[in-house]
Amino acid sequence: MSKNSRFVGLVVALLGFTVVLSGCNDYSSPQGVIGAAVSSLKKEKVKAFKRTLRGDALKQYGNLIGMAELLKILQENEFSIGKVTLLEERLNRIEDPVFRLFSVELVSQSKDGSRQQARAPFTTATVECDVNVTYTGFESGIHQNCYMTPSGTVCVPGPGYSGAIQRREMQRCYITELR
Repeated sequence: MSKNSRFVGLVVALLGFTVVLSGCNDYSSPQGVIGAAVSSLKKEKVKAFKRTLRGDALKQYGNLIGMAELLKILQENEFSIGKVTLLEERLNRIEDPVFRLFSVELVSQSKDGSRQQARAPFTTATVECDVNVTYTGFESGIHQNCYMTPSGTVCVPGPGYSGAIQRREMQRCYITELR
């Protein structure tokens, strides 16, 4: 039996259980990236699943053996997302966030839906998010302050600017650890 056929067999078996998670192919929040990971596993999308992982989680589950192990755990447990806690936020020179670290509680549920202690080898997911903030709506060179950052030049309106400004924050999250 090939690795792919074993993987497909596990995915088919996985379809028989319910995982109550939010998000589907949404990488913009901790809840979304966990939902995207589960959805990718269910749909046999190996590359999409790997895109939800980083760090220790990628090392442990970003291969066929690790994915099969995770699928087995998911077959034996039904999970929902519990409390999401912001552990760390890093700001750049202009006080915009550039990085966030979250702890996400994974709550196991019994067959009758009552909450219980997780039977799985993990109860928490660590999720890190890269944050990109952009400003639009002001003319280049007029009443603005520009700063060099690792990702390029960032300009924000300076004192006295009265034009319309739109601040847009985009976040890309990854699961980095299951513990």
